[in-house]
Parts: sequence; C-alpha cells; structure tokens
Amino acid sequence: MQNAPHFNPSDTRYRSVADLPPEKQECFTAVPAELGGGFVKNEAASTFHDAHLQAIAEDSSASIEETLGCLHGEAIQYDSQRTEFLQLLSQKKKGLISVPKVLRSDRDVLLTAGRRHSDSFRFVSEDLRSDKEFFLEAVRQSPWAFQFASEILLADREFVLAVASQNGFVLRYASTKLRADREIVLVAVRGSGYALEYASPELRADREIVLAAVGRAGVALRYASPELRTDREIVLAAVGRDGLALQMASPELRADSEVVFAAIKQNRKALRWATPELLSNREFVFEANRILRKLAESPCHETGESDATLESSPIISSSSKIIGRSLDRALQEPCTDREIVLAAVKQNGLALEYASEELRADREIVLAALRQNGYSLRFAALELRSDREIDLVARHSIP
Repeated sequence: MQNAPHFNPSDTRYRSVADLPPEKQECFTAVPAELGGGFVKNEAASTFHDAHLQAIAEDSSASIEETLGCLHGEAIQYDSQRTEFLQLLSQKKKGLISVPKVLRSDRDVLLTAGRRHSDSFRFVSEDLRSDKEFFLEAVRQSPWAFQFASEILLADREFVLAVASQNGFVLRYASTKLRADREIVLVAVRGSGYALEYASPELRADREIVLAAVGRAGVALRYASPELRTDREIVLAAVGRDGLALQMASPELRADSEVVFAAIKQNRKALRWATPELLSNREFVFEANRILRKLAESPCHETGESDATLESSPIISSSSKIIGRSLDRALQEPCTDREIVLAAVKQNGLALEYASEELRADREIVLAALRQNGYSLRFAALELRSDREIDLVARHSIP
C-alpha cells in the first residue's frame, strides 16, 4: 500500500490557512497581514506574537522571519512524529505505549491512545489536565482517565457532577469535599453502585443513597454502614440484585429465612452464607432443597437451553453441592435426622460424610448418595461397601 504524500506546511503552495488540506487547517493559526501574513502552528501562535513584540522593540523584522522559519521546521517535525505515533498505535494492539512529549498536548492523539489503553492518559500535559472538554470525552472512554485531571477539576462541583452522570466510578477521584456532596454521590451510585465505596462515611449511612447503590450492584452492600446492613428492606433489595450480597448482611438477616430464600433464588451459592442455626432447621432445609431443585428443573429462559442441558451445566452441578457443604458448616455433630440427610445426599452425595453412623448404614440413603456421586461410597458403613448392588451403583456413578 502506497503511503500518502508527506505534509509540508512550508510548501510554497500554502500561503494561508485556507490553502492547507482541510484536515490540517484546524491545527494552524493565521498570521495577520500587518504581521507578515501566512500561518503558524496553533501551539506556536503565542511564541510568534512574542517575537513580533520583540522585533518592534528592536526595530528588526529579521526576528519575525527567523522565528517563522523555526516554527515551520518544528511543524514539519511535529507532523511527522504525530503520523508515526498514530501508525504505531494502529499496528500494536496490546500494551501501553509511551506518548512522545511533543504530542502530550495533542487532544486527538491522547484520546486515540486512551481508547487503546486507559493508562495512556497518564501522559497528558499540564495544560490538558485542566481541560474540561478533554476530560468529559476521556471519561466516556474510561473512568480511570479522571485520576489524571488537575486538582482544580477534581474539586469543581459542576464539572464533577457532569462527569459522575456519565460514569459514577469517577467519584473515587473527586475531592474529599465532593465525596461528601449528597447530590453528587446520589448521581454517582445511580450510575455505578460500587461508587458507594468512595462516598463519605455519613453518606454511606444515608438510606436513600444505599438503596440506590444496591439497586445497581447488590454487593455494594459491603460499603453500607453497619446499621444499614441490618435494614431488612435494603438487604432484600441487595440480595434480589445479587444473591451473594447475603454475605454482607447482618447475622440477624442471614438467619431470616425469607431473606435467604430471596438470595438463593438469585444465586444458588448464597445458601452458604445462611447461619448455622438456620441450616440446622428441618423446615428451612426442605424448603431450600425444594427451591434448588425447582431452579435446576426450570428452563433457562435467557439462553433457551433445554432441561437436560441445564441439569448437566456447571452452574447446576455446582449448586447441587450446596446443601451438603452447608450441612458441613452448620452441624458440629453428625446429622441424625433421616429426612434431612436423604434430601442432602440427593443434592450432593458427598453429604453422606456428615450423617450419623446409623444413617451411613441406611441402604436407601447410601444408594441415593451413590446415584448422585459414586465417590460417596467411602463414607458408607463398612458392611454396605461389600454389597454387590451398592458396589455396582457406585461404579456406574463414577465418571
């Protein structure tokens, strides 16, 4: 592929900004006719003006011509480096590339580099660090960019509010004063529940703000004040969004069967965070077992998977171990309740380990355990391990 002709602003064809290629015109500033006419790079306009004032003071037009010549040379070099760097960005797909110093005030270059790697914004120049328009665009690409804004921008209420409405996570980098600003924090957590982590302690105890946060990300409950982690409405909202938020709830609510059932309906693995006392309750175990089985048997509406496919999926395989593992945590002594053990081994054969000696010698229970997991044979009573039928069931259930 043939490369495009190299742009040279010193070419005699270019007498004014209007003569330049359209895509280059915005990079240059016209020089008034009374100052000699022509044009200079935007970044060099102030330098040219200073040279003109110096020439007036010295009554020497040579200063202007000399400066203009230097600036044209710098423009050629700048354009060359810019083209080479943008080509490098397009060719190298991974990894952080250092932005050359001469390009660190070029908004388009920084935004292009930032799209490829968010850490590229660390190279932003001092003048761009206070550029509101630049950072509004940068945050649209990545909230991480906001950490490189100037202290002035990080403390600018109106600007932080605008940026937080785009991505709440930027609250992390806002000034201490603005992280205690209720309006800003509420906007932030409505966009990203995890932003609650960066709110002031007072606002992490604000009921409306915490409800908004857990409504976006259930596990943001971990950042709520201890008092609000005992609030039943807030915890129900959190586990309804993410069942694993049950882990962050108060012990009282982890012992609340309605809260736990809501959690396991959202995520089967949440059962592990129920209190041992609740897991020792027969009625609770049966209802939890019923819910897990119903979830396992229901069609997967999102993917359209069949029941058979769903039953063999890693998600269901994982959830079938929950009852047994929960019994392990809940029971300090072997379980003697036959109905609970039978329900448990049907979900996870290895739960036989936590049954009493008498129940590990119960033929029906051992067969149910083996049909679920052949490896549970090692927990069966010795007299049953030599039983031919039980040995055959175990062999067929081992992958």
